[in-house]
Amino acid sequence: MTTELIKLKSELRKKGDRAKAENIRKFFKNSQSDIFLGVTAARIRNLAKDFYDLHLQDVLKLMKSNTHDERSIAHAI
Repeated sequence: MTTELIKLKSELRKKGDRAKAENIRKFFKNSQSDIFLGVTAARIRNLAKDFYDLHLQDVLKLMKSNTHDERSIAHAI
């Protein structure tokens, strides 16, 4: 895992909101194994702009993640 990927994951966790994560979990009822951090779509888009040059292999790792927010930012990048 590259340092950029570690920084991105750290930023996602900092921007997460537990209350929002619980509400999102209720919406995605069929995603029992997914982990939700509660990061808003606007924050995900802003972070994606900061990490637009993330290495392709790291983006692919994010796409395979069991964390919903990590997959979302991978698609935004």
